[in-house]
Amino acid sequence: MNAALRQEIEIFIAGVALSLLIGFFTGHIAGFLIAGMAAYIL
Repeated sequence: MNAALRQEIEIFIAGVALSLLIGFFTGHIAGFLIAGMAAYIL
């Protein structure tokens, strides 16, 4: 597996984990949406 693909996968996993954490702590659908958009933009 090449380094670029591996990095993209790690970023994707981190984004998903972050969105789940924010969604869990806010307890609101908006938390998932905001985190998802932020992860997508970043």
